[in-house]
Amino acid sequence: MTESFRCPSCNAPLRYEAGDGAVITCEFCNNSILVPENMRGAAPRPGEANTDQIAQLEKIIDLIHENRQIEAIKLYRSTFNVGLAEAKQAVDQLTLGQAIVLGMGANPTVVYSGGGRRVGCLVTVIMLIILASIFVPLLAGGGLTVFTVGQVTTQIQELVSEEGGIELPGALATVLPLATATPQPTATPAYAELVQQFGGEGIGPGKLNDTRAIAVAGTGNLYLGDYQGGRIQVLDPAGDFVSQWSANPELPLRSLAVDRRGVAYLVQQSKIFRYDAASGSPLGEMPTAGHLIDQVVVNASGQVLAMGDFIDDTIVRFNPDGQVDQVFEKVVSSHLGVNEPLIEAHLAVDGAGAMYVLARYAGTEVAVFMFSPDGSYINRFGSYGDAPDQFSLSASAIAVDSQGRIYVGDSQRILVFSSAGRYLGDIEVSGVIFGLAITDQDDIYATNRSEVYLFRPVGQ
Repeated sequence: MTESFRCPSCNAPLRYEAGDGAVITCEFCNNSILVPENMRGAAPRPGEANTDQIAQLEKIIDLIHENRQIEAIKLYRSTFNVGLAEAKQAVDQLTLGQAIVLGMGANPTVVYSGGGRRVGCLVTVIMLIILASIFVPLLAGGGLTVFTVGQVTTQIQELVSEEGGIELPGALATVLPLATATPQPTATPAYAELVQQFGGEGIGPGKLNDTRAIAVAGTGNLYLGDYQGGRIQVLDPAGDFVSQWSANPELPLRSLAVDRRGVAYLVQQSKIFRYDAASGSPLGEMPTAGHLIDQVVVNASGQVLAMGDFIDDTIVRFNPDGQVDQVFEKVVSSHLGVNEPLIEAHLAVDGAGAMYVLARYAGTEVAVFMFSPDGSYINRFGSYGDAPDQFSLSASAIAVDSQGRIYVGDSQRILVFSSAGRYLGDIEVSGVIFGLAITDQDDIYATNRSEVYLFRPVGQ
């Protein structure tokens, strides 16, 4: 039986066949993903990490993300019964975003911390795949996995397609029928037009490196945050590089917002940190009334709103001085059934103070929940499916413009709805949209991690 869930690294939809094991590879970001425990039915195959070890490994990765490497090493040693040197090496690899292998049976478990992609490793992986296809048949009796030529080609195609722009050695390029380049995004003529596209993958000025967070300041400048490494870039409205500064490079950046006073709000380690948006000078941590934070936005009046994830879907609203003004508990989960657990949530706010939450719940359900400025539930709209007005499991961003139009970033498109939730159309894009930002003029900025697109509604 085929089931689906979302990749925790890139939010792409994943399919899982019963008996595939506890770890599968995401074809979009190529990370190895732990399958949710309630979906695992079969016992682990020979050489594969068992369920208890997988659960402990999740804790180890959490400790690494919290910069608690010593505790991670201790837990790794006790979980897998290995020496200090081996445990330290494994934790170091996971910290750097590299893969580790658990077991050497017929189906060794390969685990990845989700720390980011590395092009250099891609070529190494390709060579390992090819070598496996040549030598493993000779060693099949030794318990290693045997690849067919078709499987090898498919895996390399997926790797190269995901990385994009990788130039392979001549021999590989000649032998392998690689996928064609991703087409450039185009806007649906009936709704919006593509005004500008900039960025490109890289670490230089103006280049994007897994850039998921995006915000527009009152000056019109654009702020882009890399998911890993702490880099915050400042671009002018035309996309030209202005400056950059750094947040905590050891922690993933979950969310970013900038107010009209020039203060940037960053979410790292479930906390909100303030910075001077122009210089990057730290301004201190904000109180969150004990809540774990995953998203942060700023409304037109300068109020900061923050929200947790599936563990704590509470919205905390702050006054312009940074003090907690109001708390709205369990805004989404309180409207779900017992068998409809919340999986993920993304927050937006309109000019009147109404709040919108793009939520995924009950496995494959996706909808937008609407709340009044006082936190009262209004309605919900949308669902999972293939119809024009339905969402995929990749829906990962939401924003609202000055006319009350609601934009939802999804795979290959941005869906547009009226303030009442009526479907208006969509804007075609490349890849999955992770971040959306709307200007005062209702121009739409969107990022798919390696490019930024600027769209303008037709007739505006």
